[in-house]
Amino acid sequence: MKILKIPLIVLVLGMTTINSCTKDEVTKTEAISLSTEKSQYAPHEIVTITTEENTFSAVTQSAKINGVDVELAIDDNKAAFVLPNFENGTYNLTFSISNKTYDVPVKVIALTSISSPDTYFSEMPIKYQ
Repeated sequence: MKILKIPLIVLVLGMTTINSCTKDEVTKTEAISLSTEKSQYAPHEIVTITTEENTFSAVTQSAKINGVDVELAIDDNKAAFVLPNFENGTYNLTFSISNKTYDVPVKVIALTSISSPDTYFSEMPIKYQ
């Protein structure tokens, strides 16, 4: 019995060693640089996204930002959309092309409120003679 145990142990160790030395598959991925033209945007402003190469395959593309559907208008290596009315913060624009999902962060900084023209005119002294 001792004679059978030693070859069995050697066989199991040998198979374990061979299986652990198999070549792993390497998946090649291409990095695509997507960026906005500006570092921050105001609500209702047009956001333009650029790529190094023509990544987009259609004239328009559906996307979502903070759960809101937007439509990207595409021209060569640029895509643009109108930013919805969001509070200050950073939101991810998400869209898919050829079964690949892309996220582009968009920073929103709201503009300061501007008073109506009537407020300014009422503060101006009017002197006519």
